[in-house]
Amino acid sequence: MPGAFATFANGINGPGQIVGNYEDSSGAFHGFLLSGGSYTTLDVPVAFATFANGINDSGQIVGNFGESSGAAPGFFLSGGAYIPLDAPGAIQTRAYEINSSSQIVGWYVDSNDLLIHGFLLSGGGYTTLDVPGATLTEGIGINDLMQAVGTYVDSNDVKHGFLTSSIPEPSTLTLSGGGLLIIAAAWLGRRRIGDRLGSKRAGR
Repeated sequence: MPGAFATFANGINGPGQIVGNYEDSSGAFHGFLLSGGSYTTLDVPVAFATFANGINDSGQIVGNFGESSGAAPGFFLSGGAYIPLDAPGAIQTRAYEINSSSQIVGWYVDSNDLLIHGFLLSGGGYTTLDVPGATLTEGIGINDLMQAVGTYVDSNDVKHGFLTSSIPEPSTLTLSGGGLLIIAAAWLGRRRIGDRLGSKRAGR
């Protein structure tokens, strides 16, 4: 981003439009859209920080933002209108990716147990994505076949990736058996939940 202190590219669609976030010289975070060689700043009204994470081929954008009140919702941007996204019972919601059917995946922090759960938002209904035995589950990507990918942390504090073969909707879903294919082994090293929540600079 021209004039930015730091720029992070987070998502790209089929036509080559890119979304991400940047930090300006004052330390404030803004989302951006790069389309046809031109940058557009994306700022959710009333937000002190905006992060754009994903974009589909129709140009619909998802991300998250922070308010001075302490609220931290996700957002859906379509036709110039920002729609806040709050998973039921969440104190923080992050929308990461959107497919061509406007289905959205991400994660939220539950106000009851303060744990991180993945989610699918489809047709106005939220489905919770939880890997059995995990202390943290995050939805990160979704394709047009409604297959979702993400990460989870097991009871030994080791992080893994996952792929869902399909997702029923909308309901509360526990991923298990034939509904979940675990991909690969643990990431190199270990990462605690507090690390995942702590860094605004990465914006994701």
